[in-house]
Amino acid sequence: MTIAGLAALAASFNLLFEIIKRAGAAYLFYLAWALFTSKLKVSETNLPMEGRGITVVLSGLSISIGNLKNMLLCLTLMPSLIDMQVVAAMGWLQLVATPLIMLVAVDLS
Repeated sequence: MTIAGLAALAASFNLLFEIIKRAGAAYLFYLAWALFTSKLKVSETNLPMEGRGITVVLSGLSISIGNLKNMLLCLTLMPSLIDMQVVAAMGWLQLVATPLIMLVAVDLS
């Protein structure tokens, strides 16, 4: 519903859509600047205990895998990069394993 509304807005009011798009980009740049220039505050109570590293890794992995945005990104990019009409069973296994391996690698780094 939102996408259809934005598409109608873009078709009808091109200038207004450009203003909204550029305002969104400016806001993202503001958030990036605020993030990079903020002071780091670390308290020792938030650090994980020794010997519990695997628990932290598995927790981060489950959050990453459960994040719908990560999976949607992979699902939207795959058809544009790979011809889905000619993918065999082994190819499907590779397509499923690739995002999972990426998430594990990111969480372990």
